[in-house]
Amino acid sequence: MTSETAVRPASPVGLLVLGMHRSGTSALTGLLERLGIPVAGELLPAEAYNEKGLYENRAVNAFHNRLLAHLGSRWDDPMPVSNGFVETRAGEAFAAELAGIISSELLAEAPIFAVKDPRMSRFVPLWRAAMARLGAEPMAVLPLRHPLDVAASLARRDGFVRAKSLLLWLDHTLAGEAATRDLKRTVLLYDDLLADWRGAADRISTELGLAWPKERGRVEAEVDAFLTPDLRHHTGRAAIGEGTRLDALTGRAWEALTALAAHARDSAEAAGARETLDAVRRDLGAATSVLSPYVAWEFAALGAASGEAERLALQVSAQDEAFRQSEATFRRALDEAETRKLDERRALEERWSDERREEAKRRSDERQDEARRWNDERAALGREIAELGSEVAPLRALPLQVHALETERNALRHEVAQRAMALEAIHRSTSWRALQPIRSLAGALPPGARNGLRRAAKGAWWTLTPWRMGERRRVREAFAALAASAASAPVSVAAPGAAGAAAAVRRLGQPALRVFQAPTDVPRLSMVTDSINEGSLFGGVATALIFSVLLAERTGRRLRIVTRTQAPATENVATVLRAHGIEHSGNIEFAFADIAGEGTEIDVAPDEIFVTTSWWTTRATADVIAEDRIVYILQEDERMFYPFGDEALVCAETMSHPGIVKVVNSGLLHRHLVEDGILSPDTAFFEPAFPDRIYFPEPRAEGKRRFFFYARPNNPRNLYARGVETIERAIAEGVLDPAVWDIHFVGKDLAPMVLAGSVKPILMQNMAWEDYAAFTRSVDLGLTLMYTPHPSYPPLDIAACGGVAVTNRFGVKQDLSNYSASIVCAEGEVETLVEALRAGATLALDAPTRAAAFAGNRILRDWPTAFAPVLDDLSRNERLVR
Repeated sequence: MTSETAVRPASPVGLLVLGMHRSGTSALTGLLERLGIPVAGELLPAEAYNEKGLYENRAVNAFHNRLLAHLGSRWDDPMPVSNGFVETRAGEAFAAELAGIISSELLAEAPIFAVKDPRMSRFVPLWRAAMARLGAEPMAVLPLRHPLDVAASLARRDGFVRAKSLLLWLDHTLAGEAATRDLKRTVLLYDDLLADWRGAADRISTELGLAWPKERGRVEAEVDAFLTPDLRHHTGRAAIGEGTRLDALTGRAWEALTALAAHARDSAEAAGARETLDAVRRDLGAATSVLSPYVAWEFAALGAASGEAERLALQVSAQDEAFRQSEATFRRALDEAETRKLDERRALEERWSDERREEAKRRSDERQDEARRWNDERAALGREIAELGSEVAPLRALPLQVHALETERNALRHEVAQRAMALEAIHRSTSWRALQPIRSLAGALPPGARNGLRRAAKGAWWTLTPWRMGERRRVREAFAALAASAASAPVSVAAPGAAGAAAAVRRLGQPALRVFQAPTDVPRLSMVTDSINEGSLFGGVATALIFSVLLAERTGRRLRIVTRTQAPATENVATVLRAHGIEHSGNIEFAFADIAGEGTEIDVAPDEIFVTTSWWTTRATADVIAEDRIVYILQEDERMFYPFGDEALVCAETMSHPGIVKVVNSGLLHRHLVEDGILSPDTAFFEPAFPDRIYFPEPRAEGKRRFFFYARPNNPRNLYARGVETIERAIAEGVLDPAVWDIHFVGKDLAPMVLAGSVKPILMQNMAWEDYAAFTRSVDLGLTLMYTPHPSYPPLDIAACGGVAVTNRFGVKQDLSNYSASIVCAEGEVETLVEALRAGATLALDAPTRAAAFAGNRILRDWPTAFAPVLDDLSRNERLVR
C-alpha cells in the first residue's frame, strides 16, 4: 500500500516499536511521529546520549520499571524474565493498570498510536492482554541493530562489558521476535532505515496495511534533517566470531534475524530463520537457568551497594547542611561584631563633632572681628569698581555678539549645503535630462519668453508625471522644515565639564563588570560574552569559545565563561566542542554577570586573563581589569553597527586602544582595519576553520536543486532587500527556474511572501546550530550578502559543504578564490549579482567541475591548526603568560 491519504482505523491500533536499548528504536519512533502516527502523552526529555529525543512515554517507562522491580529484576538484568505472571491475579492487575495508561495517555490524541520503550520487548504478552481489554489491535515494528554496535554503545554509555551487552541484546531481541510472530509486523535493519528511510516507510506501510496520516512530500525535509548520519555512532565493527559459546549464539541469531528482514514472511528462508532463533533461545535458556541464582545474588549485592551509596549521599548532604548552618552562625556573629564596631565609631564621631563645633565657633568669632576690619576697605574698593564698570560693559557684550555671528554663519552654511544638495538632485533628475534640448533652444530666446517657456515645461512635466506629486510635496515640506530648524537650532556656548563628559561616555555600551577580588586554586581564564544560548552559537561566539578553550589549554588555566545578557546554557558548550572535535581536559566554570542586576558580582583573581568578544564587553571589562590582561577577539568592523556618532566614536577608541591585545578574525578584516589606521600591522590574526566532520557534501536523492538565501530582514548589513530584488530578477530571467530550484530563505524574522512568477520561498528560520549545519550540507547554490570587509561565514559554510556561494564585494573584499573557487564575488548592483548567480548556477549544475572546485578548496579544516600561530604568539607575551 503506497497511498498517503489518511485512513481512520475501524478499531484502535497500537504500533509497538520493539528492540534492544541503543538499537535505533528512538530513530524509528521519531520517523513514525513525523509521518503522522502520534507518540502521545508526556515524553521523557532528550538526553546527552540521545540528543534528538527518546520518544518514550514517561508513564509507560515508570510502569515498566515498577514491573521489573516487582519481579526482582532491573532494566540491565541480562537474565530472561518469564511472562508466566500474566495469567495470575497479579498479572491481571498489571494488565488493567497498563490498559488504563494506554487509554488515558496513548489513545488520548487519536485511535492510533506508536509507543517505544526497550523494556517493552520483554513484556509483549502483557501488552497484548492490556490491548485486548480495549479492543485495540497490536502491530509490531522490530528495528535490528548489529549486536557489536549495541555492545560498543553500551560500553561507552554505561560501562557494560561485552558479554553482558550481548546477553541483553539476545534476551530483548529474541523475546520480541517470538512474541509477535502471529501479529502484523515489520522486521527491518537500523542501517537500512538510515540509508533509505523512504523505502523503509513504504515497507512498513505495505506490511502493516497502514496509510500514513501525513503526506510524505510535506515532511521529507523534516525527516531528512532528523535521520542524519550522526545517529550512527558506532559502525567500525569486526566479525562476531565464535570465540565463545555466547559469541556463537549471537552470530547465529544475527544471521537469522537479517534473513527475516530480507525475505518475505511466508518464504522458506524466513521459516528456516525462525527455527534457528528457536534453537538459539533453547540453548540460551539452558545456560541462563544455571546462572540465574548467581545473577540474582549479584543484583542483591548491587542493590545493597546502591542503598549504601544513597545513605552516604544523605550523610554528605547532612554534613553540608551542618556546614551551611555553622557558616550562617559565624556570619551572624560577624555581623553583630561589625554592628558593635559601627556603634562605637558613631559615638567617637559624635564626641569629635562636639569638639569641632566648639573650635569652629572660636574661629568664627575671630573671623568676624577680622571681617569688620576689612569691610571699610571693601567699601572703598566697591566704589572704585563701580566707576570702572561703565568701561567694562561694552567688553562683556563682545562674546555674545561673536556667538550670534557664529550662529548666523552656521545657519547660512546649512542653508547653502541644503540648496547645493537640492540643486544636485535636480541636475540628476529625469526631468532635467529630458528637458536639456528645450533649455538649449530657450537660451536664444528673450528673458520673458524663456520664463514663460520654463513655466509651460514645468506644468507639462507635472501633468505627465502625476504620481510624483506626493513626493514633490514631501520634498518641499522637508526643505521648509530644514530651513526652520537651521534658523532655530540651539548652539551650546560652553562645553560641559570634564566629569560630566566622562560620565556620558561611560553610559555607552554595557555597564562595567561588578567584581570582587578572590584567590583561585589554579590560574584562570575568563571569556566575557553576551550569551551562549542556542540562538547565539552561530559564527563568532562559537569561534570565540573554541579560541578560549585552546588558549586556556595552552596557558594551563581553568576556563570560565561569563555571560552578560542571558544566563549561560551550559550544555551548549559541550555541543560546540564535540561537534568541532575540540578536546578539553578540565572543568569549565560559568558565571552570569547580569547587566540588569546591580547586585550581580563575580570573583576575579589577581592574575586572571580575560577574553572579550565585542567592543562593549571589552570596555565593560577594561573598566575594572588591567588592560594588559585582556585579549579582545575582534571579528568584525564593529564601527559599522552604528551611524556616525558617540557610539561609533567610543567603539573606534576601544578597537584601536594600544594597551589591549587584539586577535583579528581573517586576513581581510585585518588588512581593512590596518589600512583604516585602527590596528597596527603586527596585530595577530587567524583564518576561520570549517571542520570536515561538520562541513561536507551530503548525498541527496534525485530531485530539485536547493537554493539558499541568507535572509535577515532586520539586520541592515545583510542587504535583505537587495537580495530579494536580485532573486526576483534571476527568476524572471530564468537563472533560477522554479522547475529546477527550490528557493529556501534561511534566517529569522521572516514573513511569508510571494516572489516573481508566484514563487513562494520555503522559510527556514530560528534554526538550531546543528540543524543549520545539516541543511547547509545539502545546498547546491547560495546567495549571501554582507556589507562588510570580512569574508563572513555563510559563503565559507556553503563552499566547505561542496556547494557554490555568491556574495558581494566590499572594500578590500574583492575576491575569495583564495578560500575556494566555489565562491563567486560580484559588485552589489542587481545586474552584476544576477550575472554572478548565472555563473554560480552553471557551476552548481556541472557536477565534475563543481567536484574539482571542492577538491581544490583551501579552507582550513582544523581549529587547532587555524589558531596555532596566534596561540604561539600569545604564549610569548609576558603580560599574559606569567
